[in-house]
Amino acid sequence: MNEGQFHLIAVDGGATKTDLVLFKDDGTVVNRVIGGPSNSSEIGFERSTRTLQALFTDLLAPFGAGSPPIRAIHLGIAGGGLESNRPRYRSFLRSLFPTDCAISNGSDAISALNTGLRQGDGMVLIAGTGSAVFVRSSGEIRQVGGWGHLLSDEGSGYDIGRMGLRRALQDLDGRLPGTRLTAMLEKEIGQPVDKAIPEIYGGGKRFISALAPVVFAAAAQGDVAALEILSESARQLALLLLAGSRYLSAPPFLVVLSGGLWSANNRLLEKLVFKQLDDRFEAILPSLPPVYGSAVEAMASAGLPVDEGFEQRFGETLACPVRPDEDAVPAAPGSVHTR
Repeated sequence: MNEGQFHLIAVDGGATKTDLVLFKDDGTVVNRVIGGPSNSSEIGFERSTRTLQALFTDLLAPFGAGSPPIRAIHLGIAGGGLESNRPRYRSFLRSLFPTDCAISNGSDAISALNTGLRQGDGMVLIAGTGSAVFVRSSGEIRQVGGWGHLLSDEGSGYDIGRMGLRRALQDLDGRLPGTRLTAMLEKEIGQPVDKAIPEIYGGGKRFISALAPVVFAAAAQGDVAALEILSESARQLALLLLAGSRYLSAPPFLVVLSGGLWSANNRLLEKLVFKQLDDRFEAILPSLPPVYGSAVEAMASAGLPVDEGFEQRFGETLACPVRPDEDAVPAAPGSVHTR
């Protein structure tokens, strides 16, 4: 087999955006499209599949009638690991691609895990809007935490934002000493926190999680309340890892960090989490986005190997895909092409 002979598709779909990549089996990225959310738990299954179908069309649009045959596709999507969703997404993909295309689908957490470990054993610690740990050991996947914002998601952006709001309200009530969070959240929201209750409840999880950066900013200024919130968040995230490590046979326990919180404040949360763990735990902060992990799964579905050369080529061409001219190619609603 000559390198670059087959074309494959990788998809990473979440509650904020959906990332699609058309690539060759040597790792060369041919096209990339980023669109809106596709998490069925947030927007419903029907809307999720409509979004995906429009983005698939956009991904292949530069080729016109000469679209290359697709050897394999992997859809890693938030909510895609649920038993009720896996067959539905598989049927959806099968309706779009021919029978000789290898199809696989599952949770976006597996894509995140692959981004740091390819298909090796270890854990992924997700800290974004939500939080969870997924563990892979000898091909078996285990979940710890991540049971939704009403019951779980400790240490997540939502949890941090909620604790920040609660602490500001305690300040305004006179129940606890003053904190910078009160004024900083008022500035971010545009009104005092106690006057913004309808907007907070109306905005829900997304609104609240978007306030987590305010807590990080207050911590950077030395605010005691903000530092206490982040310390408690780190403690909860460390507990997820300790629980997850039971499923791994022996150290080192490799931990892929995934989610938007890890880059905040010079990786402050990472430092706080691993300060509470011993040297059996080793952090991996991937240089590539989770869609690379979906590409690893697509390659596995096709029975094709992934090595360092593949990973390097994927990273080099991801920002500037090697694809045909796309003059005046219309983008799907809510999507953007990347060069």
